Amino acid sequence: MRRWTEKDIQKIIMREYTHDLVIANYTPNKWHECDVMRITKSGYSTEYEIKLSSSDFSRDKHKHWGLKHENLLKGSENAPNSFYFVVPEGLITPDRIPSFAGLIYVNNGGYMSTIIKAPKLHKVKWDDEKIKRLCNTYKWRYLNYFLKN
Repeated sequence: MRRWTEKDIQKIIMREYTHDLVIANYTPNKWHECDVMRITKSGYSTEYEIKLSSSDFSRDKHKHWGLKHENLLKGSENAPNSFYFVVPEGLITPDRIPSFAGLIYVNNGGYMSTIIKAPKLHKVKWDDEKIKRLCNTYKWRYLNYFLKN
């Protein structure tokens, strides 16, 4: 069994969505740090929360499932449009995933499989101005994003 790091899985997510704006270790305004944040060309956002162990997942539940997960449950407009837990294959069973989240497995070959599709939490999109402010913080990603579009 492969020993994964957060960075390994971040790279896999970034490789999977090369046509979208994808940023690792990003903390949006009025939100919490995201392991990976993705914004589609249409302006919808998805947060990917990476967990490398079952105990990490359980700890997160007790540590963060206060305000952050309460906002996800309520569909707060400060929250992403959808939210996924991304884990090594089989690490977390689907029955442990809360109703506001989806589940993605990463297999030993480095490929992602969606096990539970994340529900749409709200329909508020990122506008061009908000995306430009984000990209100004991550200039090289800004150039990469617009050169591909």
